[in-house]
Amino acid sequence: MQPAATKPISEDQLEKMGDEVNARASSTSSTGDHDNDAFNQVAHHAFSEEDGKRVLRKIDTRIMPLLVGCYILSFLDKTLLNYSSIFGLQKALHLHGTQYSWTSSIFSFGYLVGQPIAGRLIQRYSLHVGKIITLSVFIWSCMVLLTPVCKDFKSLAVLRFFLGVFESPVAPAIVHVTSTWYTRDEQSFRTGLWFCGTPIGNIIGGVLSYAIGSIKSTKHVQQWQIFYLFFGAISFLYSFVLAAFLPDTQLKARFLTQEQKEIAVERVRANHTVSADKHFKWDQAIEFILDPQAILIFLIAFVSTLPSVAASSFSSLIVKGLGDFTALQTTVISSIPASTIQIMTLAGLTYIATKYPGWRLWLSIISSVPPLVGAVLLHNLPTHNVGGRLTGYYLTFTHSGSYIFALSLLASNFGGSTKKIMASAAVFIGYSAALIAGPQFFLSSQAPNYTEGFAMMISTYSIMIPLCFILRVYYVWENGRRDKLVAAERDGEAKAHAEEDEGFTDLTDRQQWRTFRYTM
Repeated sequence: MQPAATKPISEDQLEKMGDEVNARASSTSSTGDHDNDAFNQVAHHAFSEEDGKRVLRKIDTRIMPLLVGCYILSFLDKTLLNYSSIFGLQKALHLHGTQYSWTSSIFSFGYLVGQPIAGRLIQRYSLHVGKIITLSVFIWSCMVLLTPVCKDFKSLAVLRFFLGVFESPVAPAIVHVTSTWYTRDEQSFRTGLWFCGTPIGNIIGGVLSYAIGSIKSTKHVQQWQIFYLFFGAISFLYSFVLAAFLPDTQLKARFLTQEQKEIAVERVRANHTVSADKHFKWDQAIEFILDPQAILIFLIAFVSTLPSVAASSFSSLIVKGLGDFTALQTTVISSIPASTIQIMTLAGLTYIATKYPGWRLWLSIISSVPPLVGAVLLHNLPTHNVGGRLTGYYLTFTHSGSYIFALSLLASNFGGSTKKIMASAAVFIGYSAALIAGPQFFLSSQAPNYTEGFAMMISTYSIMIPLCFILRVYYVWENGRRDKLVAAERDGEAKAHAEEDEGFTDLTDRQQWRTFRYTM
């Protein structure tokens, strides 16, 4: 049990403390110190296991649905290009050659450009992260609603670029929410839950696309334009839902009592990764650059994302090429069964990871095998073998596990606000770089077989296995090294340092080597 709580601290007092603390921090050393974190001003709060579970249930039922909804709309709005491609967009905008592939990639250029800005924004305004998510959804929905006015490749490319820029803060901000509201053991499953917004969005998109595709074009509105107007309007309205119900921090959550707010903060004290420090620290930046786990997680994010363009931008074209399907049949076949498989895979893998916290990277390796088999089937089976190739296509939708666990490790294994933001930026830069490169393997001249695209998928799934294994070996070695160093210290000295590292801090995972152990 923790010491009894002192007088409760209001959210206004918390922000005032944070400003005062950060003002002092700007004139002190940047090596990391407990006083540079506003959360640390909240006193220890004793609570029972039942009270903790009650608060967790409230967080799960109030915060998680909002994050899932946000990720559903994020997926739908950036993949509308895929849905509208078979309902006249390419013809209406006179896209030819590689222009369709580039309209897919240009979104990722915007996403790439936006990542460093988004990372700094989240660090600078970490106590207002709910507002960052809300504003991002509002602006990107406006980009979607403007898309029907496009007349050619250039105008579409410009809007797709800015759609990427304004969507770029959302995923890093959701990772930040996950790491500050949930304990390390809880983060893997919750990351899987909000990422399920992707396959759920694919199912919703498939069903609604079938309905919208049944609407005939008129003199003033074409079929492909209806997609953007409909989904853009939903995202626009959802931004107001977020503004009303998504809190910035635990202490601003209206659905919690004052005591429950303090319990919500106390629950994540032992994470050793929660910080509200606003200052960019060069020592943490250098540590990040030299950290082997940073390099490996960046590579995992890049390699695991490369083949995902087959699902996000080319699934309709791939499935349409497998058989004599109409546009409406293609939409349903390419989305609903595949997304159901993806949801079941994510739910199963992340549930196992919650029960066995040390299995994340083993599960990443396992989840790379079925999509590897699927890619081999797509690449090698003859075009007349529709059933076999469709089976291969569905098997590739089990691939998300590796990326999900990379995100959960990002939330769990990086300490220090600057280092954590740089790690987040690196992961999502790897993600966007892969989305830029991926479409270039799917050449229109090779449709519907996409020989180079399926060969790329085989290569990436094969590379994922050793990357995850190497990262796990590193974590085991580093944890063991720290255990030996602590064992070599005198008991009194080790205990004193451990007490220094207790609670909320802006120390990095390396600086907390006595008390911090990597989850894997």
